[in-house]
Amino acid sequence: GEKQGDLLVQGWLITVAGIAQRELLEILDQREDLYLAMDNCPNQQVICALSEESARWLEEQLAQVMALTSRLPFDRAYHTAAFQPFCAALTSFINQLDFHVPDVPLYSCVTAAPMDADLEEIRRLSVGQWAERVRFRETVQRMHDDGARIFIECGPRNNLTGFVDDILKGQPHVALSMDDPSRDSAAQLCHLLAQLWAQGVALDLEVLYPRETGRAAQPG
Repeated sequence: GEKQGDLLVQGWLITVAGIAQRELLEILDQREDLYLAMDNCPNQQVICALSEESARWLEEQLAQVMALTSRLPFDRAYHTAAFQPFCAALTSFINQLDFHVPDVPLYSCVTAAPMDADLEEIRRLSVGQWAERVRFRETVQRMHDDGARIFIECGPRNNLTGFVDDILKGQPHVALSMDDPSRDSAAQLCHLLAQLWAQGVALDLEVLYPRETGRAAQPG
């Protein structure tokens, strides 16, 4: 069969800002080798071009309407139909994993909706996300519509925190990150906990200062 490397289709990822999504889609519709791969927030969308020629063509079109573009340091056609062969190969691996119905609601950026308690559907979404658009903007808005107000970014840097603030601008929410390039990890964790405490979130600070160290967390 094909090697996994043979299934990783090359692509050119380009971030776009300063243009309405409707206008951007009208430009993309002029070619079959351009995809809206990631809809991150109103001020950032990511396009995947399947060739250097189509990438240059898109940049020229967007420059004419004063949109801002920047190429990402990735060369795979993630989140496009071109990645479907990779998904087919990934299915056999995913089927070997032991899945469980989640204890908390999980939302999918493929459907921009909560996942069903159907393990087969969860498997399908886990595989299919590689060949589908990342609907982050719609998903965050759906979560907010469903009552979510506090969003915590668990991962490196704080890019998604900025996306959430952009998506929910003018709507009641707080977006926080666990990692901030301007602070070391421990300092940022303390900032995060302080911000959560200010929002009325119940916290168990005892885990920060285990009793065996002789230092117990003090009220306040």
